Amino acid sequence: MATVLLWSISQPVLGQTGSTEGREFYVGFLVNGSGNNDNNISIFVSSKTNTSGIAQIAGTNYRVPFDVVAGGRTELAIPSEFKPTGPEIRERIAVRITTVDEVTVHALNEDIASADATMVLPINSLGESYLVHTYNNDNFQVGATQNQLLLVGTADTTIYEVRPVVDMLDTDGTVSHPANVTFQDTLLLGEQIAYYATLNLSGTTVNVINNDPEVFCKPIAVFSGHISTLVDNCNSADHLYNQMYPTADWGKEYVVVPFETRSRGDIVQILAAEDNTSITTTTSPVPITLDRGDRTTLRVENPLYIESNRPISVMQLTTGKACDADIRGDNLADPFMIILSPSNQIIQDVVFQVMTSPRTQKYFISMVTPTQNLSVNYDGTDISSQFLPVPGNADLSYLTIETNQGPRRLISPNGVVAHVYGFGDSESFGYAVGGDLGEFDVEIRDEQLGVIQDEICEASELTLTVTSDIQILKDAYTSFRWEISDGTILFGDVVTHEFTEDGEYVIDMIASKGTSQCSNLVVRRTINVIADGVDGIVGPASVCPDAQDIQYFALGTLPDYTYEWFVDGGTIDGSSIGNFVTVDWDISNPNPRMRVLAKSPSGCLSDTISYNVLLSEALEPLAPTGPIDLCSDDFEGILYTTPFATGSTYTWEAIGGSIISGQGTNEVLVDWDGPGQHTLRFFETTIISNQCDGVSQDLTVIVYEPLTITETVMPVSCFGEADGSIEVSINGGLGPYTATWDVGVTGNSLTDRSAGTYCVNITDALGCTLTQEIVIGQPNELGATVTPIDAVCNGARGGAMVSVTGGTMPYSFNWSNGVTTSTCDINGLSKGDYSVQVVDANNCEVNLDFSIAEPAAIEVDFVEKQACPDVADGGLTLEVSGGTAPYTFLWAQNTSTTGNELNSLGAGDYNVTVMDAAGCSLSVTGTVTNLKPLVNFPTAFSPNNDQTNDTFGAVFNCVLDFEMVIYSKWGEVVFSTNEITGQWDGTFGGELVPQGVYTYRVRYTADFNGNEFVENVNGRIKVVY
Repeated sequence: MATVLLWSISQPVLGQTGSTEGREFYVGFLVNGSGNNDNNISIFVSSKTNTSGIAQIAGTNYRVPFDVVAGGRTELAIPSEFKPTGPEIRERIAVRITTVDEVTVHALNEDIASADATMVLPINSLGESYLVHTYNNDNFQVGATQNQLLLVGTADTTIYEVRPVVDMLDTDGTVSHPANVTFQDTLLLGEQIAYYATLNLSGTTVNVINNDPEVFCKPIAVFSGHISTLVDNCNSADHLYNQMYPTADWGKEYVVVPFETRSRGDIVQILAAEDNTSITTTTSPVPITLDRGDRTTLRVENPLYIESNRPISVMQLTTGKACDADIRGDNLADPFMIILSPSNQIIQDVVFQVMTSPRTQKYFISMVTPTQNLSVNYDGTDISSQFLPVPGNADLSYLTIETNQGPRRLISPNGVVAHVYGFGDSESFGYAVGGDLGEFDVEIRDEQLGVIQDEICEASELTLTVTSDIQILKDAYTSFRWEISDGTILFGDVVTHEFTEDGEYVIDMIASKGTSQCSNLVVRRTINVIADGVDGIVGPASVCPDAQDIQYFALGTLPDYTYEWFVDGGTIDGSSIGNFVTVDWDISNPNPRMRVLAKSPSGCLSDTISYNVLLSEALEPLAPTGPIDLCSDDFEGILYTTPFATGSTYTWEAIGGSIISGQGTNEVLVDWDGPGQHTLRFFETTIISNQCDGVSQDLTVIVYEPLTITETVMPVSCFGEADGSIEVSINGGLGPYTATWDVGVTGNSLTDRSAGTYCVNITDALGCTLTQEIVIGQPNELGATVTPIDAVCNGARGGAMVSVTGGTMPYSFNWSNGVTTSTCDINGLSKGDYSVQVVDANNCEVNLDFSIAEPAAIEVDFVEKQACPDVADGGLTLEVSGGTAPYTFLWAQNTSTTGNELNSLGAGDYNVTVMDAAGCSLSVTGTVTNLKPLVNFPTAFSPNNDQTNDTFGAVFNCVLDFEMVIYSKWGEVVFSTNEITGQWDGTFGGELVPQGVYTYRVRYTADFNGNEFVENVNGRIKVVY
């Protein structure tokens, strides 16, 4: 299972557009070269201070903490698995860099003899609107899709639209997005997508469509370049790679400083952001006019000053070694591109990286700075005297010096624009060092205290004003948004606001350019709102006329505050300054009242607090003061009071409760009877006059019913899963309620939980609490075993039976042969491999594999004993394999025989059924054929009764119909027989015949395999003695 890391979106990082220093960056890489080599992609983080950070890739387990020492740099080698793969593939491979302090970030994409690098913009310098600027040699590898545009999302659900100026192509070269047709797509946080074209994508527009009212800004990072291209038709080719500035950050004034050691100058490409853009240069005083998205190309061999009436982007490129290095006699050249910083995009103090590359041999830094009060320090050395005026604008000066690789520091009080580049053997790269437009300030004016730094009065109206002495900022920024941590949002360069509560507040002023809502520049001020120091007045609100020594107190007093009192209809007895006063009342004013004014140590005055008082013998005391809403477990010994008036006695009545102490005084303790609505009042009398008394207003007290909960528990569906839930319904107490779970979740619902005991704490609006444990259960783990039932006979069908434990019934069984059953068995399975998925009522599942086997097929071989013609002396013997031994044999011609042999058979077919121990059978037919008759005769015999070769006759293998006649040399028959077994003993007429040669003639016949067999044999036999 893949580990997924969830990113939290941090608060806006303070910074400004044009600044390349920041705390959050998103880095995307382009495909470099063929993509077949194991090229290195690296990120360099440089810092002026000791700091730390994290590199991570959303949706993956890549998370690398790192440290950077002051004045140094840290290199992060990105694993090759996060290299980009091709066009129009959304990939979560963009690297997010976050740091504690501000840093500078650069990225290097290096392949064999193919490299380029770029400065990386922090998120606060990104935007929502871009005009793409890149380079393409249309004569190099015509038709190859190599021009690249890369977009990186910095927030989820970032909807963007692109209007390409040329056809965008897919991997196979088909048009995916035709020219001049706008299309939309969506990126997630950390996701990137690349677009390819065979022609130059410069002038393509990219805009974010931010329809989310909850999100102020969804910037994207945009990179452009080329897989590998020639510049100016000069061999050789190289990778191009640069991050785009938002269109709002383009400038109107640039200085091109030619790259060092070049033999034939550089290529400069200018792109216009608006129609009717007029451009003049040092070498071309006649204006060049471009419309939005149009570009022009120049060859530059000397420093060039470029000025326009509208924003432009300027790209500087170097050519390949075929046109450049060969002239010098070395091999130190290759194309790269830098999108130049405008001359006002200066930086005063930066630590940056001169990147390390094994093939790069020479490194340079070019700089442009204001001529007036020129001061530039590079790595601790003052190089100011080496600068020369820029031709065409002596107010600016330039310088290029050779430098070493590694971290470097550049300091210039007036600011400097700098670019770094390096040349090697068929390899090069270049990038901007960084830039910064400067900062706004925020003036805060308190109507009481004037201009303040960090403290204001609670009751005052503030005036917030954006200020700056930098004209560049005033010209560039037209939109100002104020975000105040009390939830207020205001717009304008001058706004007013009043805080209603004391405390610490953060004020963010966000300055933007044009219609972009991204936080191009943020100024943060933290202020402390000083409390008024008084919340009210407490004291008797109804007293007898001419009542004396009545005390009144200020509520919410603070140390070191001054409180000044005023009275209408009476006199203050003693000092009028303090937390309380004593008053002697009279009836001189028809509208008697108390007033108090608080003053903080810093001079903030509160609003005047007034408190009306009734002077009458018919007293009308206010209701008692004390808790009116009580928890069901805390309603005894409750304190209630009323302001004490000198000479008064208080008789209390608790309806639904008991006065347990304090009767007669202005403070009592009450035990309430329990849940329900109750009433508390008192009767006030005074020794001043027996005519002066009265009953207070009623105080209604509610003791609420005990808190109870009714839970609805959804158990875990499958053992070990985490999809259980609890829903609680709350009763009693006083709503609204807060439910807090022991797993750190709040709310009435707890979802996506594993089995276990969970504790919920219910708190109502009174602070009454109830804690209860609730158990989420789970079924036993779903388990199963499968028992295959093999086929009994070869070619027959088997089956399987599943035994299930755990889970939740009923079960269903999905067999791999496409059958689903509700029972645990299946039949009709031929030999082979199968699987079954057991699914319970909660869709829990377990998968099992099994195989159905079958015995080998019964095979029979006959061993034949041939039969002589017309004789039943043959036989058959069966040799059986396969099936399941032992076997039985059923002979059709002899049912009494069950063995594997059948004898005494004549020629013919014999049917037998072989049945194995499992009942599988095979019926076969065996054939007994006739033995071919063979009859031979000796050539001589000696009938001398020596018991050896005494007779003459046929030597045969089968008994046949037979005739034999023996003749003397005179043709006389000396012997004849009709039996094949007949033998001549050498006599004729009872006498031995004379020695000599005799002739025989033999005829024998038979039925041989259904055909008549006849053979006539003539021969001679010699009789010897």
